[in-house]
Amino acid sequence: MICFGNKLDDLLGGGVSDSLVTHIFGPPASGKTNLALMASVAALGKGKVIYIDPEGGFSVERIRQLACDRFHEVLGNILLVKPTTFDEQKLAFARLDELVTSMKVSLIVVDSIAMLYRMEEDKDVRMLGRMLAQLLRVARKYELPVLLTNQVYSDYETKVTRPIGGTIGEYFTKNMVELVRNHDGTRHAILRRHISKHEGEGLEFRIVDSGIEVVSEFCTTENPL
Repeated sequence: MICFGNKLDDLLGGGVSDSLVTHIFGPPASGKTNLALMASVAALGKGKVIYIDPEGGFSVERIRQLACDRFHEVLGNILLVKPTTFDEQKLAFARLDELVTSMKVSLIVVDSIAMLYRMEEDKDVRMLGRMLAQLLRVARKYELPVLLTNQVYSDYETKVTRPIGGTIGEYFTKNMVELVRNHDGTRHAILRRHISKHEGEGLEFRIVDSGIEVVSEFCTTENPL
């Protein structure tokens, strides 16, 4: 398990759990990459981080802010994979077994799974399903935590914001957190699904140099999933 060292751990039932895919979804600039980078820094000393970055959002400068004097050590602990096409992303997923068995790995990050998929002309949601199944298989087989970020869309009929992939994504990921950016620049992290906790718990937080600063905790009865 990878722990953030703040209230996010309580929200997630301890942290980013082993043998599961933790799914963080939200619109642009809601904080998805920030949480992915925070988890990567927190993994230092436990093993390598495989960071698959289809979105191109990996920030060395943000790692520098988060890691401070451990910057070079943290950066050297991250294996960065930057696919630029959906085929390259599929290849990166296909290599996960090889990578995990060739080194001590503590965390797999995918940020975000849907970026290159949305650029495909012939979209087939089953392709995303196969990738998610692959991530879950690797998480279970090697008892590893997997942190997945995802973009969102507005459902035409219900007007509800949902993660790309819809019910397929929900099937393969048992722990799901929705991020929302507020008008005042704060963010909400809302637990939408969890393997052992009640849904609807939430945090209001700000993004700061050291990671996040929690403003308040809350609970909502609304669950659009």
